[in-house]
Amino acid sequence: STGKSVLTACIEGTMSDHYKYLKTDLLIVDVVGLTEAIWDRIGLPSPSNTQLEVMLASEEGKKAWEVYANGYTLCINQCEKEGTRVKCMKYKMKNTAELSAFVSGIRPAFGSLINHFLNRKPYTTGVPQLDEVLKDSYSYMLYQESIMAYLNWLGINMKETYDIVKKISKKVFMKHPEQMEALKNQCRPQWLSKVGSMEGFEETWKVMNDAGSYAFNSAHAYCVGNDGAEIAYTKAHYPYETYEVCLNWFDKKKNKDKVSLLKEEMKKGFGIETGKLRFGLDNRQFTLDKENHCIN
Repeated sequence: STGKSVLTACIEGTMSDHYKYLKTDLLIVDVVGLTEAIWDRIGLPSPSNTQLEVMLASEEGKKAWEVYANGYTLCINQCEKEGTRVKCMKYKMKNTAELSAFVSGIRPAFGSLINHFLNRKPYTTGVPQLDEVLKDSYSYMLYQESIMAYLNWLGINMKETYDIVKKISKKVFMKHPEQMEALKNQCRPQWLSKVGSMEGFEETWKVMNDAGSYAFNSAHAYCVGNDGAEIAYTKAHYPYETYEVCLNWFDKKKNKDKVSLLKEEMKKGFGIETGKLRFGLDNRQFTLDKENHCIN
């Protein structure tokens, strides 16, 4: 009807990887629906990532980061579990870059370095040139791009580095250790050329190999972090609407434990009481009552 046409092609995953096509995955993420419901209740449109970035970087945005620092992380993507909640309170992220690093850093294989990271201690690989290569991730191999930069620094063509990351994550090198040994031998001369000795090579190689089995790419870390930051922002500025929606959301799912925890958090963090059941009040769902500082 418009006179316009679009050329499309169906390409399966292996072929896409071979020709370096960008793939888009469709994920069903409950928190996205929850966030939309909260904004609908507030009466405002859900912000774009660009708008959210501006909101979180503003003076008002500081209140959202305080939500993380105080541990009020129920319904906040990647930060709900008790262990992660405690890590949030320790790290006290202050912007989306730090949040992205955090959600990538709490992955299991980063465990040996996580306390160093959470305490914000300066970190070095022991090689100044490599620290410079990894400066965007605080010298850690936090992201898939960090591993790719490391391998590229060691002379591997950038087009090949992503394939290597995928092989690590899919345990291909565990099944074919000779391939990893061949790659290692290929990289040794470049390390010697850049550093002047083999000191530090084995240590950084192990970190690279371990990181490859878990690493998020930075765009994924940024997006899943923002999924949570949006609710942190609504909690900070619209706590009644946020908790009303969350309580109804998990009540409909018959998740009594989550409902109970939400009641505790809203009282402790925002002074919102649970209203009493009484005659004449519609108690078929949770309903906010700002005037009486409660949710019935």
